[in-house]
Amino acid sequence: MEARMWDALVDVAKSAYTAGLGEGTVPRPLIMPLVRGELVGMIWVRPLKVGQDALAGIAELSNISGARPRRPRGAP
Repeated sequence: MEARMWDALVDVAKSAYTAGLGEGTVPRPLIMPLVRGELVGMIWVRPLKVGQDALAGIAELSNISGARPRRPRGAP
């Protein structure tokens, strides 16, 4: 991934977090998975409730980072 693209994505996340904090809300955690150096998504955690639900929701993000991408058919 090009440095400019990465910097732009980070800026988007920072802006969202800054705006949320300015409105008195807690920003939702996010993950930007890369496969072989290419961005394949930008995933924000689902809406959370205080307590155990928040812990469960954040832990669910690990399912995404732990997923193994499929290889295209015919790939070695």
